[in-house]
Amino acid sequence: MNAIDIYIVYPGALFTQRFFYTLIEDTIEVLICWLFMRALILWLDKKLPLHKNFGYRVAVQLPLTILSTCGLLLLICELVQVLRHGKPVDRAVYTHHVWVYGIWLLGHNAIYITMYMWQWTQFVQKNKEMPAPELLATPDLPQPEKETLILRLGNKTRVVQFLDILYCTVSDNLTMICTAGHECLLAEKSLEHLDEVLPPDLFFRANRQFIIHRDLIVSTERIENGKIKLLVKPTPKLPDAIIISRTKAPAFKEWLKMAAA
Repeated sequence: MNAIDIYIVYPGALFTQRFFYTLIEDTIEVLICWLFMRALILWLDKKLPLHKNFGYRVAVQLPLTILSTCGLLLLICELVQVLRHGKPVDRAVYTHHVWVYGIWLLGHNAIYITMYMWQWTQFVQKNKEMPAPELLATPDLPQPEKETLILRLGNKTRVVQFLDILYCTVSDNLTMICTAGHECLLAEKSLEHLDEVLPPDLFFRANRQFIIHRDLIVSTERIENGKIKLLVKPTPKLPDAIIISRTKAPAFKEWLKMAAA
């Protein structure tokens, strides 16, 4: 792209020292602008997903990305020129360069929007083709034969409905089961055992400390090293956010899709 741009602006400088010097400088500047536009589009994906309001998103994305990225490019060019030569950039940057770059940005937007909608269409089609949950044979996700959990502690026995359980946790080497009634009951079973017993479509083993019910989830956020930050509803004795490790992140995404189906 930069080579074509330079040829359009300076047709007589093809393959000269000026051509290659300008090509390297422009490539670095354009790379910075591309990373900026990419970050801007990813931010828009969170705020205005394309599949929810296509027309409005495109109407916002095109002028926002093109104008802001072209503005950043001009700012970088001016700074580099002033620092290196102590004078403003050539008039050709405003009359030729930035317009050519704007056309390329329009093409980048078209490619991104097309790829996004194609991937979303594939995702929707895949979900439509999936058989009904009751017809699925899932040996790795066995359905429980009962809907209650029997807790025995000493001479006492307590029956807890699965639907009443909000989360399970380990504290001071003690396994606790916390219910919708804000009770935290001691359990003689380990968290590993509870993970096998509880319905896999309702509960997920987030980490070594927590098994959570899907209704607790408010939102998810990607953080460093491929981890996922899980924001949960305000619940007594439960932190506002739970971190899912990089290794568990793929399984969590699949579980979340299954829970949303």
